[in-house]
Amino acid sequence: MAAPNAKLAESLELLKKAQDSGKHVFQSTDLPRVHRERLVASGFLRDIVKGWYMVSKPQGHDGDSTAWYASFFEFVAAYCNIRFGADWYLSPELSLQLHAGSTTIPRQVQVHAKAGQNNNLALKFNTALFDYQAKDFAPTGDVVVHDGLRLLAPAAALVRAAPTFYVQQPLDAQIVLAQIRDVSD
Repeated sequence: MAAPNAKLAESLELLKKAQDSGKHVFQSTDLPRVHRERLVASGFLRDIVKGWYMVSKPQGHDGDSTAWYASFFEFVAAYCNIRFGADWYLSPELSLQLHAGSTTIPRQVQVHAKAGQNNNLALKFNTALFDYQAKDFAPTGDVVVHDGLRLLAPAAALVRAAPTFYVQQPLDAQIVLAQIRDVSD
C-alpha cells in the first residue's frame, strides 16, 4: 500500500498535467474521484459550485478571494460551454468592457443563451451568473471568442448595449468606438 504522501504526489501529478495544458477550473468529471477528493482534502482544489472546482493554495484561507478572481472568467467560459455549447455569449455591456480591456470582475455576469432559463447562479464572494433566455439571439457572425469567452463583436455590442452603459461607462464606450475601423459596421 502506498504511503499517503505518495498518493498525494500522484494526485498532484494529474493536477500539474491539467494545469500545464492551461486548466485551472475543473468539472468533477475531469479528475478521477479519488484524486479529486484527495486534492480537495489537502487544499489544492476548492469548490466553486456543486461539481466545479478551482485550483488553490493549500495555505489559503476561506476568505481569500485571489484564486476565485483569477479563475472567474475561466469558470464562466467552461461552465457555459458545458451547459450551452456554442449557443451563448456575454451581455453586450460586459462584451464592451472586455473589448475595452477592463479587468474588473462584475458582481453579476449576464449570459445570453438560446437555452437560458433566466436563472441566477450564486457564486463565491457575492458574484453570480445569470443565464438569460435570449429571444433575439445574435447571429453567429456577431460573436467572437476572446480568451475562451464568447463575446459580441465590438460593432454588434455597441448597437445592442443599453443606453445607460454609455452614461455609466463612457470611457469603455469611447475605447471600443475607437477600435471600429469601418463605419459601415
